[in-house]
Amino acid sequence: MKLTKREIKRYAKHEAGHAVYFVLNFSERFEFVWIRRSDDEVAPHVPGTTERAYKQGGAVFFKTNPTFYTNTQTLVANAMAGVAGERIARKLGGKFTFADYLSGAKGDYEEAKRHVEEHNQKKLGKFLIADLDKLLNVCLGIAWRTLKLYQPVHEEVARLLIERGTLTYDEVSEIVWGYVNRRAHE
Repeated sequence: MKLTKREIKRYAKHEAGHAVYFVLNFSERFEFVWIRRSDDEVAPHVPGTTERAYKQGGAVFFKTNPTFYTNTQTLVANAMAGVAGERIARKLGGKFTFADYLSGAKGDYEEAKRHVEEHNQKKLGKFLIADLDKLLNVCLGIAWRTLKLYQPVHEEVARLLIERGTLTYDEVSEIVWGYVNRRAHE
């Protein structure tokens, strides 16, 4: 089955959401962000493994860092940033639904769930997180509002992903911080 332009655009908006949110919220660097632009395209290797991202429409690739410090809410919001990126043109970010899960955000849901489980098992916060759905929706709102503030950046990253298929951290970072600097001097 051939990928449609609509599917490629959705992949680009989704992965641009993750990449832009990542640059804005983490001091870590990712290796690159990638989207699938054709069915016969060979997926890149996941850094540090021999695995390939076979089934995904795209991904932000980075090496895990055990000394990485952040909070659970920011990690979950980053997982939800892909769905937020797809919804950037809406008046509100909405809620994470089963349709989102089925249409390509399964990995994002599983990632968010892992972060919450780790939070609860290791007692990383003052309180346990009992309602995953509520946290997902709060974090989706946070990611959506953040991306809405940087909508021109998100659109440019998505456009370049459609055009090139892959962007490095430095390329995304240059777009993000270039926009921030231009806005600061207006």
